[in-house]
Amino acid sequence: MNRETISDAVGGIADRHIEAGYKARAGRSVLWRSVAALLALALLAGGMWLLLTPKGVTVYAYAAGTDTELTEAGQSFTTGTISDDGELTGHPLMFYLTGENIEKVRFSVKNQLINFVDLTEQRDEFGFARNFTVPYGERESEYSFLVIDWNPANIISALRSGQYNTIREIPAEERSDIIVMEITMADGAKAVKAVTVELRDDGSFFAVFDDYRIGEKDDFVSRSDAEPKPREDIYSIGDIAIQVLDRDGNEMAPDAGWYDAGSIGSIRVSWSGREPESVQMFAAPTGTEVSDQLLATKEATTAENAVVFGREYVEGLDLHHVSFVVNFDSTHRLTSETLNIGDLSE
Repeated sequence: MNRETISDAVGGIADRHIEAGYKARAGRSVLWRSVAALLALALLAGGMWLLLTPKGVTVYAYAAGTDTELTEAGQSFTTGTISDDGELTGHPLMFYLTGENIEKVRFSVKNQLINFVDLTEQRDEFGFARNFTVPYGERESEYSFLVIDWNPANIISALRSGQYNTIREIPAEERSDIIVMEITMADGAKAVKAVTVELRDDGSFFAVFDDYRIGEKDDFVSRSDAEPKPREDIYSIGDIAIQVLDRDGNEMAPDAGWYDAGSIGSIRVSWSGREPESVQMFAAPTGTEVSDQLLATKEATTAENAVVFGREYVEGLDLHHVSFVVNFDSTHRLTSETLNIGDLSE
């Protein structure tokens, strides 16, 4: 309960008590007793507010990129969306905290994954994890560069695996998630805040930032913190791997160097190292001098270090050379080996 809510509640009780007092008795003593009761209630409410709001702890949350404030009223986000087939575009929720003299914040996410990114490159990072503690320090100007990136990895997997055919089929408890923040200030004051996020039917997200009280059911908060990872391991460029899967999700082997387009269910492109910006699929007809043509581009924003191209991308390919490019930035990319894919039914 915040201060405004308590104030409104006291106001409502005051009206009811005064009205009842006048109706019950016309005596002056009744009015004074009502006033005394109201004063006592107001003092009690004020004491409750002081207990619920630690002195000196004022922390706000803002969406990274747009600087939209997250509040207890909630905010819709379309910076990242999920389709019914589990394709994620953009980042559903990236946020940062601001305040005065934050010493450290311990982050715990219940169902999905979170990634801490220090754009100043002064603090340890953890990759995608569920619990970790971030030191903030006295430089408040750096706080907006300490970004938490929430990733709905389990929701994506459930849709891609066919466990659910549409977002509407996902139970409400699996659509929602919570990030609990245990905040310690430089003077020793502490507070607990939380961001709750929910996936909507249209694939967008809704997030709320408010005070939070850790309860017995919040066992995810007691998980051990993730260990920091070397920055070069998180952001290095590694290898690329391609898996061609049939319609049942089993890995296929080429027949005389060729994959039958009619039997392919999906193609999974994975990589090691840091998260790239995008993955592109190229194809060129065999026996021609035509350059590789871009068939599709997917944003790489999942914690799985992989993207999946469904069978719709290979249907109709008649003897093509297919390759994939993982783009990390304008100068760093990985290119896969060439796959021979075609309609072999004839």
